[in-house]
Amino acid sequence: LQNSLQKCMDWGNESGLIFSPEKSEYMIIHGTKKAPGDLSLKLNNLHISRVYDAKYLGVIIDSRLDWSMHILEKIKKVKRLIMATTNSLGRTWGPSPKLIIWLYTCCLRPVLTYGCLVWGRKLNKYKTKRLNSLQRLALMQAANFRDKMPIETVNALFGVPPPQIYIKELIAKSYIRLEKSPLIEQ
Repeated sequence: LQNSLQKCMDWGNESGLIFSPEKSEYMIIHGTKKAPGDLSLKLNNLHISRVYDAKYLGVIIDSRLDWSMHILEKIKKVKRLIMATTNSLGRTWGPSPKLIIWLYTCCLRPVLTYGCLVWGRKLNKYKTKRLNSLQRLALMQAANFRDKMPIETVNALFGVPPPQIYIKELIAKSYIRLEKSPLIEQ
C-alpha cells in the first residue's frame, strides 16, 4: 500500500499537485465486526492517521459501509429543522396544513434522502422505524391529531408514502436515469 501511495505522490509531483500529510487520512473498509489492525502509512515521511468514518460530498462513509452514522445524522438534522418550524406554530394557528406538507416533502425530505442511491439498500428495521417516526413527527405538525394515531393513517391522510417506499422509488428512478445516460457505458 505504501508503494501505491508513493506512486500517487510521484504522479502528483509530475502534475503539479501537492498532497498535504496533515489533511490526509486513511480508512480501511471491511465487512467484519472486528476492524483490521492499523497500517503504518507515510506521506512525505509523516504518518497518516487512520479514521473509521469520513464525510465526503455530504455523505458520512463508515468503515463497515452500513451507513448507520449517516442516516442517524440526517435524522437528527431534519428533526432539528422540524422542531425549529414547530416552534413557530400553534395548535390552532400558523401555516396551513398544505404548506406544512409542502415544507416536509419539498424541503426537509430531500435533506433526509440525500445520497440514498448509495445507502438506501442498507435500511433495516431499526433505521426504517426511525425514519417512520421522523416522518410522523413532521406530518403531525400539519393537523391536530391524537398522539396515538398510527403512522400508516397519517401517511394515508396526507398522501405521503412511507420513507422506505419513497427511498426505493428514488433509487429506481436514479437507476433508470443513469441507465439512459450517455456517460455510462452499456
